[in-house]
Amino acid sequence: GIKDPLRNLVYRVHPLPEAMIDHIFDFGSLSSETERLYIMAMLRKQLGVYNPEGEEEPVQTTNAHGTTYAWVRMTPFEELVEVFTELVCAAQECIRRLYDG
Repeated sequence: GIKDPLRNLVYRVHPLPEAMIDHIFDFGSLSSETERLYIMAMLRKQLGVYNPEGEEEPVQTTNAHGTTYAWVRMTPFEELVEVFTELVCAAQECIRRLYDG
């Protein structure tokens, strides 16, 4: 039979018929921050299978003026997600610069 090079794709994109062009609306694109949050959520989900059960470590410190600060120290997994997010966002920006002029 005929070999279909697209057989392993999840879905295919076909051109719109001319009659539908007038009914299409351009919704624009995500803001940089929304895109970053979306990328981070995808990475957390996909990399989550590699995240061993670990508790976040609460940290509290007091400065010389007596002001107390409290935060949660990032786990190694969260640090990994943060670094990968920055790398993917930088790659997206690079691709935009290369192809959008």
